[in-house]
Amino acid sequence: MNNYTFLASSIQNAKNEIDDIINCQTLSCQQVYQRADEIAKLGTSVTTNKQGDTVSQLANRLIELRQQLEIDTITVRRIETALDTLNSLDRLIIQGHYFEFATWDSVADNVHMSSSRCRARADEAVKKVAVALYGSRAIDNKRKGSH
Repeated sequence: MNNYTFLASSIQNAKNEIDDIINCQTLSCQQVYQRADEIAKLGTSVTTNKQGDTVSQLANRLIELRQQLEIDTITVRRIETALDTLNSLDRLIIQGHYFEFATWDSVADNVHMSSSRCRARADEAVKKVAVALYGSRAIDNKRKGSH
């Protein structure tokens, strides 16, 4: 769950890079990027001679960015859906420690409980999130580890 914040940032950065590539301001640059976007929308890698290298590199980068954006968006959506299964207190604890990188003492102060109780609730909440994310695989792995 520590990666959630970084994934959300990665999504925004990928969107920004795609926008930067497609919305270049100079006309000659725009023509190159529009051509690259057209090629990228075909969804295949492109190789050309030296004159077309810029277009093919941009097209390949757009393909790569769009694929990564799709994967990261799906992952973040799955995490958010899993977090929705938690009650508001447990969600605050998880978000505080894992997403905002607050110390356990700080999170405990924010939710008005002891640090040890806060950690115990977080452990249970993480198990719930794991089941929400991975279904029976999370339960099966837990069983295998306890035998």
